[in-house]
Amino acid sequence: QNQKQVILDLVKEYQIEDKVDLNDFTKHPLEEFKKSKASLLTSEYEGFGLTVMESIEVGCPVIAYDVRYGPGEIIEHGENGYLVEPDNIEAFAAYMDKIIKNPLTKVETKNTLKYEQAKNNYQKLFERLK
Repeated sequence: QNQKQVILDLVKEYQIEDKVDLNDFTKHPLEEFKKSKASLLTSEYEGFGLTVMESIEVGCPVIAYDVRYGPGEIIEHGENGYLVEPDNIEAFAAYMDKIIKNPLTKVETKNTLKYEQAKNNYQKLFERLK
């Protein structure tokens, strides 16, 4: 059974059809992030999360499990999203509720991840390689 059908079945089972919308694939994810209260990353492991960066860059906070490598490098807990203990579904749901009731209003990319900082870091690296 495909994942979409599993989700649809759960939505029906819990009688939350009025609270859940499933949308089709989009070629314009940044527009969807802009319209959203938050984006959710439920991966058990993650590399450096480009989708997390994209979401935050357009002002959409991210709720993610604090798994190795990715989310913890990008998300400032309580500032541009929330980091949740891995596999703690109850805490993840609580942050989903929290972000609906108390949206994060100043969602920005960490200074250390901005373009100018990256450019400066590369410049320093290249100078050391001379």
